[in-house]
Amino acid sequence: MKNWVLIGLMGSGKSAVGRALAQGLGCRFLDTDSLIEKRVGLTVPEIFSRHGEGWFRAQEALVAEEVGNESGCVIATGGGMVIHPANMEALHRNGHLIFLTARPEVILERVKRRPKSRPLLNEGGDLLLKIQQLLKERESYYRQAVIHCDTSDRSVSEIAREIYKRVSEIEGNKWHPQRAS
Repeated sequence: MKNWVLIGLMGSGKSAVGRALAQGLGCRFLDTDSLIEKRVGLTVPEIFSRHGEGWFRAQEALVAEEVGNESGCVIATGGGMVIHPANMEALHRNGHLIFLTARPEVILERVKRRPKSRPLLNEGGDLLLKIQQLLKERESYYRQAVIHCDTSDRSVSEIAREIYKRVSEIEGNKWHPQRAS
């Protein structure tokens, strides 16, 4: 059974929706940033601060390869995981990509709740402009997903139900979408 891999910018809802999907589907949930943190023993902001973005991306590539070998999981990726072709290849190998997006203003409000956990936004400057820039830079990668879902102004359960329905159509009910709440 294929994985369902959530991609999208920080604050798009990947972790929250991923947990809901996994619970509703009765499968394992994997969060790539959490896997990196556990492996390294540092938080993502600490990794960026101590070792830099390049070192973090190298750790991310190792995790992408690992989760690409899993099956039957819901996987939430870091927002930038998709920018490296090898990561996309690993995620595609045994997974369907689901692109979660939201309006830049909505993403800004969400990331403001935990500003220190977003190292790419801690560089200063206009945060909304930075979010818009990241979305533009990564859009072609995100658009490779088989499902696109806007999470703006919607509850996690509404988003999960929509994805359950779409997953059911693609997988032919193998994922038991009737479990969705």
